Amino acid sequence: MDEFYNELYGDLIFEWIKTLCIKHEFPNVFQKEEETYKKASINKEDYHGSITLWLNEHIIEEEIKDKDQHTIFYLHYNIVSLKQCYSFIHDFFRAFINFLALSHTRVLLCCSGGLSTSLFSHHLQAVADSYHLPITFSAVGVTQLKDIFHEYDIILLAPQIAYMRSTIAQYKTNNKQKIICISPNDFATQNYHQLVLEIVDRNLT
Repeated sequence: MDEFYNELYGDLIFEWIKTLCIKHEFPNVFQKEEETYKKASINKEDYHGSITLWLNEHIIEEEIKDKDQHTIFYLHYNIVSLKQCYSFIHDFFRAFINFLALSHTRVLLCCSGGLSTSLFSHHLQAVADSYHLPITFSAVGVTQLKDIFHEYDIILLAPQIAYMRSTIAQYKTNNKQKIICISPNDFATQNYHQLVLEIVDRNLT
């Protein structure tokens, strides 16, 4: 790609980034331009995102970090076309928005007595932490659920009490709260990764 097109692509890409920032209400947007690169930085809540265009190499780097400076999203690619760039940058913004949506998500595991889900929640927390997902897990027995239901975003029901779902759904205080019945297979095989992925997916829909 010659210098003219590289500069033109850079201008178009960064104008599109500005437009997306306005669309998604990202107020703290900073742009820096040096001889070898152009960079847009986005800060919102506990997250920092950056899109860097390396002018000489025709490479774009996308990165998102959490409040502890852990990299939770990273992608770099050669510029092939504007369509390709727009697609990848759209994915970057979607990921940024998804992390914001997950922020401070509280999940409560519930079983008949709370003992089996206490250890289960500990393992789920370890998986979420390994991916730097801002999700916290707790566990409780079903007799205590009604009093604290309103404090949580997602309720996970152990298979043993899945039959109580319709009764428990009456505790809901808003439409955003979700109730998920853990499948017997996932519970019995301790499929923690699958459950974390399901929680992420359900929280974003």
